[in-house]
Amino acid sequence: MTSQNSNPPVFSEDKKFNGDNFYAFRTLVLTAARARGVIGYLDGTIQKPTETPLPTTIPIESAGSTTDTTTPQTATEWYSKTPSPEEWEVRDAWALGLLIFNIMNPVALGVVTTKTAADAWTSLTQNYAITTDMAAIAADAELRGIKYEDSQDFDMHIKGLREKLDGALNAGAQISDASFRMIILSSLPKSWDPIVGTLYTATSSAALIAALKTHWLRIRSREPNVPTALQVKARTSNPHNQLLCMNPNCKRRGHAIENCYWQGGGKEGQFPPGFGQRGGGGGGGNAPMANTTMAAMNAGAEASYILAVITELPPDDLPAMRAFLTTPTQSRTYADSGATDHCFAN
Repeated sequence: MTSQNSNPPVFSEDKKFNGDNFYAFRTLVLTAARARGVIGYLDGTIQKPTETPLPTTIPIESAGSTTDTTTPQTATEWYSKTPSPEEWEVRDAWALGLLIFNIMNPVALGVVTTKTAADAWTSLTQNYAITTDMAAIAADAELRGIKYEDSQDFDMHIKGLREKLDGALNAGAQISDASFRMIILSSLPKSWDPIVGTLYTATSSAALIAALKTHWLRIRSREPNVPTALQVKARTSNPHNQLLCMNPNCKRRGHAIENCYWQGGGKEGQFPPGFGQRGGGGGGGNAPMANTTMAAMNAGAEASYILAVITELPPDDLPAMRAFLTTPTQSRTYADSGATDHCFAN
């Protein structure tokens, strides 16, 4: 005989009924009730006895006389359909506790807690079975609406499908493993048709996913590595702009010291003709340079690539320019674009 002192099982918090997971909760409750032998107390098929059965009387003959001896009624197992009133009370209370202990807030969720276990179970199913059916339909449709694109991560796609499947099953959707296999295949794009056509005979969703993942890994191995954001920035930037001139009179980015035109550089004073002027210009490459102050350029898209400018003056005007007293009447302006080599066209 099963002990009457054991308490109803208490589910983990995520398994308790919260108003949205009725079908998953119902499965757990019915499983526990069957294991204990109290299903009849939930569905109302085991009614409370109206009176205590009469004890069994056994005649005993002794010394020529007959004596009636009364024996107590034998206790029944929990799965018995004919319990005594006392046994029925204990077992019904156990079934009621199985429900109440595993519902987040029974009163707020409209569960009858002051009557029998059958009354509580009936109030629960009447309030949530239909609502849950609608939720199951919506969850099933949401699962079937997930589609995979070639640019996606296949592992994340499968993870999303499994999460939606779990939610649909908890909502009561009837989705078999065979149906889930078809859902997976129908979620794939047309580019996967050659491999999809060979996998309709897969015997399980796990085997199907393993085959599809192998195909995805082969596709990914043939594609060039996806550049990171830093790599993209480096590739799109001018590589010369990463150079830093070590000439103490320059120290600008865009060229090395051996290609520097400024004083102390490897190409000191060798500014090309028309340097800094659109369409070129006259003048020799070794014309005297004025010791002018560099000015940063900030004048639109084209000027954003110019790092500095310099003004070339005739020899007679150098003192005046150094003293910043006069404006030369004839000058030539050069712009340093930051490039190692320059090309000018007339």
